[in-house]
Amino acid sequence: EVMQIDLEEVINLNIEPYIASQGTVQKGDVICKIIDDEYYYLIIIVESGEQNHYDLSADLILKVGDEKITGYIAEVIPTSNKVAIAIKVETYIKDFYKDRFVDVSITQETHRGILIRSSSIVNTDNGVGVYVMDRYKKVSFKPIKVVVKQDDTVIVKEDAFYEFVDDKNTRIDTVGIADRVLVDGLKYQIENNLN
Repeated sequence: EVMQIDLEEVINLNIEPYIASQGTVQKGDVICKIIDDEYYYLIIIVESGEQNHYDLSADLILKVGDEKITGYIAEVIPTSNKVAIAIKVETYIKDFYKDRFVDVSITQETHRGILIRSSSIVNTDNGVGVYVMDRYKKVSFKPIKVVVKQDDTVIVKEDAFYEFVDDKNTRIDTVGIADRVLVDGLKYQIENNLN
């Protein structure tokens, strides 16, 4: 795992600022050591359940102060009642290291995925998804994750997405570019008495 720290402890820390005036380290001084300055992580804390809006490896545009940088989601880490999203950043942000908390605006870089009609989407006991037909005309259900809605169409994640299942970030296979999605999924579901 990327993060090997106790996030519960970090979230609840209350560190008093301290500046050492002498040029040498004295016994009892708090010191910091930079291990690697090629990249770093921004940790955002979201409510439990909101983590499913974030996918591993998703490219992001972050606005930190007046600077715009890029990053990607490296890890999603659950805590007792919140979820931490670790965003890996490889661009230097001026004076970023001085602040423990910063205001960040985050947007996805692009809306990549497969465009399908809204009428294809159905709710089943297995969740929200679509029915697809293979080359042998066999129909099966595939779960989907909506990226963005546009009028009577939606863009959904392609091939796979990640969601928390039993407190674990789990890969879920979804529609691919070669799948033939049934246009009227609800009609097919009703005609075949499927739930």
